[in-house]
Amino acid sequence: MDSPFLDCAIFSVHNLPVTEEEFYMVENVYHYNSLTSGIVEFKQTTIQIPEFEIQDLHLLNTVDTRIVNENNIPIIKRIIGLKDETWKIDLAHYEYFKLQSNSI
Repeated sequence: MDSPFLDCAIFSVHNLPVTEEEFYMVENVYHYNSLTSGIVEFKQTTIQIPEFEIQDLHLLNTVDTRIVNENNIPIIKRIIGLKDETWKIDLAHYEYFKLQSNSI
């Protein structure tokens, strides 16, 4: 039996940041398996990031994705280093939105 070389969630994010601090909006999350998924066509206006390239992914366990999606809250941040770039979950905008919502 063959095993897939890639079997993970793929985060599709809009290719332009929504803030100067390099926060990006998630367009969709897809599950991809290299043996069964076939060819997946993504929008040209998005960047695809496999889940293993995103730091602090466990933080999504505390997020209400309905709130994120309905209010267009950016939760992925790109960090550009000297040699490479990395991606991480950053809930600063999400937490700020929750604080603002509770104070109304």
